[in-house]
Amino acid sequence: MKNFWQQLFNTPPSERLSEPKQPPKPYQPLSDGDYEYLFSQLLEGIAYGWQPGRIQRFFNTLGERGDKDHWLSWLERYGIKVLVSPASNQELAQRMVKLGEQTQSLPENSPVRKIGDLAESIGVSLLSRGSLNEIWEYNGDDSSFSPHTEGHSVEELHSPIPLVSSTLLVISQPPVGITTDGSITGEIVPEEAQQEFQDNPELFSPLGFGQNGSYETPNSQQSITVVENSDAEAEDPEVWFRHGIQCYEMEDFTGAVVCWDNAIARRPNYYQAWSNRGLALKSLQRPEEALESYDRAIELESNYDKAWYNRGIVLVELKRYEEALVAFDRVLELNPKDYKAWYNRGNLLQRFERIEEALESYDRALSFQTDLPEIWYYRGNALARLERHQESITSYDRALELHPNRAQVWFGRGNTLVAIGSLEQAIASYDRALQLQPDGWEIWLSRSEAARLSPHSDLLLTSLSAIAQNNALLNQRGEVGELASLEAGLNYLYPSKHPEGWGQLHAAIGRLYARQGRASTRSVEPWYQAVSRYNEALTTLTEATFPEVHLQVLQDLLQAQLVLEKTAQANKLQQRMTDLLQRLLETPQHQTIPKKKPILNLNHFHQLSVDLAVQSGEFLSAIAQAEWKKTDGWMQEDFSSVLSGASEAGEGLTWQQIQQWLDPATAIVYWHLSPIALTTFIFKADTPEPIVLGQPGNVFKKVVLTPFLRSKIQSAKNNTEELSQLLEDLLDIEQDSATERDSLSTQQCWNALQRLTQFENWLEHWFQLLEQPKEWRKKLPECLTQLSDILEIPKILQILSSDESSKDEKQSAIQHLVLVPHCDLHHLPLPALFHLAAADKTLEHNIRPDLTLSCLPSLHLGQQQVAAISNPDREKLSLLTIAVRDRQESETETQTLTSLANPEIEAAAIGQYFAATQHLIDRRATRANVIAALKTEHNLLHLNSYVRPNPTQAQEMILALGGDDPLSIRDIDILPSLARYKLATLAVTELPPTASTRAKKRTVARPEALFNSASFVRALLGKGVTYVLNCLWRVDSMAGTLFTIEFYRRFAAGTEPTEALQKTQHWMRTITHRELVQWYFERAKELSGNRTSGKVLHEFRDNFRTSLREVANISLLYTETLENNAKTIQENAGKMESSQPPYAHPYYWAGFTINGNPLSPSGHSRDRAF
Repeated sequence: MKNFWQQLFNTPPSERLSEPKQPPKPYQPLSDGDYEYLFSQLLEGIAYGWQPGRIQRFFNTLGERGDKDHWLSWLERYGIKVLVSPASNQELAQRMVKLGEQTQSLPENSPVRKIGDLAESIGVSLLSRGSLNEIWEYNGDDSSFSPHTEGHSVEELHSPIPLVSSTLLVISQPPVGITTDGSITGEIVPEEAQQEFQDNPELFSPLGFGQNGSYETPNSQQSITVVENSDAEAEDPEVWFRHGIQCYEMEDFTGAVVCWDNAIARRPNYYQAWSNRGLALKSLQRPEEALESYDRAIELESNYDKAWYNRGIVLVELKRYEEALVAFDRVLELNPKDYKAWYNRGNLLQRFERIEEALESYDRALSFQTDLPEIWYYRGNALARLERHQESITSYDRALELHPNRAQVWFGRGNTLVAIGSLEQAIASYDRALQLQPDGWEIWLSRSEAARLSPHSDLLLTSLSAIAQNNALLNQRGEVGELASLEAGLNYLYPSKHPEGWGQLHAAIGRLYARQGRASTRSVEPWYQAVSRYNEALTTLTEATFPEVHLQVLQDLLQAQLVLEKTAQANKLQQRMTDLLQRLLETPQHQTIPKKKPILNLNHFHQLSVDLAVQSGEFLSAIAQAEWKKTDGWMQEDFSSVLSGASEAGEGLTWQQIQQWLDPATAIVYWHLSPIALTTFIFKADTPEPIVLGQPGNVFKKVVLTPFLRSKIQSAKNNTEELSQLLEDLLDIEQDSATERDSLSTQQCWNALQRLTQFENWLEHWFQLLEQPKEWRKKLPECLTQLSDILEIPKILQILSSDESSKDEKQSAIQHLVLVPHCDLHHLPLPALFHLAAADKTLEHNIRPDLTLSCLPSLHLGQQQVAAISNPDREKLSLLTIAVRDRQESETETQTLTSLANPEIEAAAIGQYFAATQHLIDRRATRANVIAALKTEHNLLHLNSYVRPNPTQAQEMILALGGDDPLSIRDIDILPSLARYKLATLAVTELPPTASTRAKKRTVARPEALFNSASFVRALLGKGVTYVLNCLWRVDSMAGTLFTIEFYRRFAAGTEPTEALQKTQHWMRTITHRELVQWYFERAKELSGNRTSGKVLHEFRDNFRTSLREVANISLLYTETLENNAKTIQENAGKMESSQPPYAHPYYWAGFTINGNPLSPSGHSRDRAF
């Protein structure tokens, strides 16, 4: 712990508290080890920025031990020691040179001046020797770790270390981590991608050449003179080769190229000269020509590892990363101990998201070279991205032991500490980074987020922070602390010098005010402050210099303008964003999808476009925008239609087409979520436009008078006297409606924002409960009631009740609802909310309690389904069953013989209702068998399995099968049409979203295809399946099997899927124990009398484990299981006498939903046509 504090806030010795004075001790001569220790402390002070006066005080403090002659004598011995050492000691050399530079202002005869002169001489010798070894490593432009010293002032030498890692840990928004834009990312992107790689190409130099040479300030004239003095040897390629090295050493790169060209002219196969020529060309910023030279060297000598290494470096500079990886792999084939190649390979693999392999490369590099802090740093980054946070911190700490003054390492350490919730320690690391780089805007941004999340400051840590000591406001936490950090960061930045940082911090302050505005009930002041900050950010985050960030800030500004009801300004801003997006898509660097992704990580822009259309009264345009966002083109990132997509979606799915699906007995409820609103659309038959919950309509005298139409009328009203009178009448109507809209718009905007905030808070609580199954199950009824109030389900039922077509005033004509959720609403049991509200007699509506419901991921999918209606003959229904146990559960034998939840018994129970069946259970359910079976002429599918994350594609879920290969969404997408399938049921176990997943979904665009079984529902509907029955959570095994068997029994008896689901849910909610006993006996009798059951169950014998193979009559086993369950209940008198239904709790029935469009184009239910 002591070492940690010393490292965390390391200050020069003189700036620490002085120790109590002790009696003087007799002088003891210093050993060489003592001198070396003191000298290292002196050089550490030099690195920290000691000035000449401070250096003088260092020696004065030593008293007699600071004797000049003793120091000079030791320093001579030390110089010999380091000069003969094989280690490069480049950092030591640079610090010794800095010591000499700092002491130049002291008197010439000053003892300290002489020590400085000698140290500088040794440092220069070290630097010269380091560049002229047998294998010369170029360290000229390593911006991260090896600053060049010549020609720079002390202030420049102590300038902040640039943050140069595109592989730095990606921190999301709380609770996982920190981002700069709400979208995931928090990644530090360097100006030059190649900076993250060790840029030290290797120059070939003959052994023994210039070992002790030193040079004056380089210039081309001097190098030319050297060449001219060698006329006698002008024809010797070795001479030209050496002169090339001499020119290169003097930084005369043009002269070096000339010399090596002469060497090559005299020896064309001189591959070392070709390789060095490439190095000089790279230094002249001619990377393409450099690559040609390296290729020529490799052509002449394919095993020349230095040329391969240099080729990899220049390919990185050219951003040809795949080829660079191949080059470094070749280096390692030739020289497996090349730690630099292992290190650069690791950086490339991180870029390719191959993090595990990158980590292995860093470990290999460290096995050969353990004292390079940059390797430990990038290793820490890789471990952090793998969420191995403690190991990551250990790597960062090792990097800091080797070099404690590297801001980017402290920054990465802070980010990792945020990820594990150690917020105060993270802030301490950020403060240490800011001591080294006070203008690091990314560090200030991350510190502000950590301060917001931290409940209170740590007094010990803040007392040790130099940054916090200079600004007491930085000790605050919460939003006040967040604002203090951001404002403090701005004090270190200048708009002209730090345009990106200046804009990013102002934008972050704008987002802070926007959050405060969301939390406020009615005050608009925070939103105006947000607008002011966004506008300030845009002054430096210009379209020309930072186009993508500029677009992000414009989006934030659009959000604020919509909340403030600045509709006209919002329309102009939307057009401005659209134009910019068009220009960006047309630029060469964004012609490929990987380059387009960063631009289009702005899906909120399209959501806000829906809000803008609603606010403008253009409800049909709003639906078109919302539907285009849900199309497969968007999901598959078909960016070619990004700008025209919304209008094309509107043309492809018109209000007239939607009306054709509807009849007086059917309506659609459609939700849309955006950053500022939760909007509900209601579609009813024979209405001229959608109804928007809480918004005044545009219908007057049965005319849809949209704002667009009003403007057209306004412009044409003076054409003729007769037309003028007509338009005046219409404008009177418009004036009345405009007054109504103006009086309600602000209130409705606030209501929509408040409803969204309530929903997001509810959703976060819901996800937290899912991680505590018992508590979630207990609170489920309460949660559903709260959600019903937030979504205003009773109000929706009231609107649906006002149906003029109903002949029965006591009961609405609406018999079926199609629900179209959006984003996180896909996770939720929306149909159950309507069932509960319809059955609630205290609510004011006349919706029938037997209302049926179905869901659709989008109207677009409903339109596809209408075009692919499939109504097979009931007598020809053929069932395909795929069942796979969780492999951990399958290791036990406890449930297989006696439980209905056994997948074989469940498959047998539902299979008896159909004439033809095929069953793939456990090991027979391989990927190949499943895909082949799906292509056969079945028209019913029952799938019982579990989903898990795809280890190779983090954003995708896969379905476990009996073999090692799972079933993915892509497998379904490439299948032929599945339109012949009338029904598919998914009894799929899915993992609840983790805290990490939730955080990503809040910061990155929330996907339409959610990471669970909903994505498989969408895929099956997209392939033409008529209905997909799904359960949002795994129900208790016995109850879930009962539900499945009863649903299939009703469906096989002729009930349509939507009605079968409604009746089964009602049966589950109301059946008593006594009635359940009767049900068991009826099913047992039904099975024993079914002639096909023996054939159906016979299929399972080969699928059972050893214990099941011993069972001679599975039909008898199933019958006995049913009867035993009935007898168990009968033996419990309390259950038999109870009138309380055992499965009334919504846990048992509310999670079942059916997805599909029950309507034909003619406006009549295709269920009823079945």
